[in-house]
Amino acid sequence: MTGALRTRTRTVSVLAMLGAAIDACRVEAPRIAERVGAAGVAAGRTSHRLRNPANAPEPWMVPPLDEFRAGPPQPGAWRSVDLGLRGTG
Repeated sequence: MTGALRTRTRTVSVLAMLGAAIDACRVEAPRIAERVGAAGVAAGRTSHRLRNPANAPEPWMVPPLDEFRAGPPQPGAWRSVDLGLRGTG
C-alpha cells in the first residue's frame, strides 16, 4: 500500500471513530444522565472550549479541567473532587 493511501485509510478510520464518539455523546449521554439522575446522581458535561455557554463548568470542575489541559492522566489514575455540600465525586 502506498504511503498516501495508507495515510488516507487511517484518516478515514479515525474520522469514522470520531463520528461515532460524537453521536454517542449527543444521543447516549442524555439517556445515561437521565438514568443515573433517577438514582440521585448528578451528571453533565463541560469543556475548556465551550460551544454552549449553558455548559460552562461549575467552580469545582475548573481544577480538573485545567489538569486535563496540562496533559493526559496516567493510565488507571483516579481523582477525587470535593463537591462541598454535595459530597465527593
